[in-house]
Amino acid sequence: MRLVQALVAAGPHGDYASHLGIPYDRVFFGYDAVDNDYFTARAEHARRNASELRAVHRLPQRYLLASGRFIEKKNFPRLIEAFARALAADDRGHHLVILGDGPERPMIERAVERHGLKDRVHLPGFRSYEVLPHFYGLAEGFAHVALAARRLAALRGRDHSRAGRREWLPRRAARRGGNDARARRDDDSHR
Repeated sequence: MRLVQALVAAGPHGDYASHLGIPYDRVFFGYDAVDNDYFTARAEHARRNASELRAVHRLPQRYLLASGRFIEKKNFPRLIEAFARALAADDRGHHLVILGDGPERPMIERAVERHGLKDRVHLPGFRSYEVLPHFYGLAEGFAHVALAARRLAALRGRDHSRAGRREWLPRRAARRGGNDARARRDDDSHR
């Protein structure tokens, strides 16, 4: 029988556990997992009960969804800026709903204010696993805008390498139709 002293999700977390003194050979790497069947069934339920659930969650008729912890690497202020630009270029009545909470919330709220989007960007906070499928099922799209770790370091002035000149994933992926494998490799939002 093998004794595991640490269960972590991905690479950097294993390094951190080792830094804390746990022998690396006793670190077990698991993976964040989503129950796709659960989300599919609950999202279909949400679409069948759209009027009721929109009222319960105070959701707009048309919206794009983003979700994550409100930390710098998730880059939500940049999403708000991009959303403002998209509305200025072609307003189709969408709103932006960003689920989550964290230390960057004041910065995100200032970005909403700065771009004049108080009526179009909604920050309902953290939502439980049980109701997340409602938000996903009723959304018209999902935005993912995390900064790559090396790009974040470059923005902070710590990295002047080639990585510092890379564009962040959504812009690069959008430019190439979302199929840029290299851009996905450079993105570390899963960490």
